[in-house]
Amino acid sequence: MGLFNFFIVLPQTIYSLGMPFVIKYAFHGDPVKTITLGGACLVIAALLALKVKEITPACATAPVVKINDEQTSLTQSIES
Repeated sequence: MGLFNFFIVLPQTIYSLGMPFVIKYAFHGDPVKTITLGGACLVIAALLALKVKEITPACATAPVVKINDEQTSLTQSIES
């Protein structure tokens, strides 16, 4: 649970420390542009998420390792 909280708290801390300066100097005090920037980042993240390829594991319990563009289960690579 601590690692999960780290990935939530760290971006919020960076945002709260940095965004007041961005709003004041880059957006000239208009916080609505911050929401627009957030929406644009959301769209870019959604488009990049479409490029993620899922690898199907060899079996339900064996983790998959990708070596030289070949899909190999971890148990197969240990036996070799």
